[in-house]
Amino acid sequence: MKTGKNPKKTKYNKILADSLFRDIIRGRDKSICQNCKSSYNPQVAHIISRRYHTTRWDINNALILCSKCHARWTYHPLEWEQWIIKRIGQSEYEALKREALSYEKINYKELITQLQTILGA
Repeated sequence: MKTGKNPKKTKYNKILADSLFRDIIRGRDKSICQNCKSSYNPQVAHIISRRYHTTRWDINNALILCSKCHARWTYHPLEWEQWIIKRIGQSEYEALKREALSYEKINYKELITQLQTILGA
């Protein structure tokens, strides 16, 4: 007998959550780069890497950057950290880092419902 999660269902839920999350952040930031104010090729940039699932879909952990600024900050992580601290403050940044390291199990059904509610879908 098979036990555990269905990997296809988990992958589908991640993709759906990512799509809803992207729409929320783009709507909130009006698809405008929060660094240079460009509207060219807006991308969702995570403050704490999206590999940390406890903060991956936290709306306080993302903002819109144009592709140029996103690439710049990706390759200059120390400058990125300084810019973020200036933008959101040291305490909020530290709170995001603590949350990222909490490694809580993700309930995708609840997460998707929350994201749909925020989006108004």
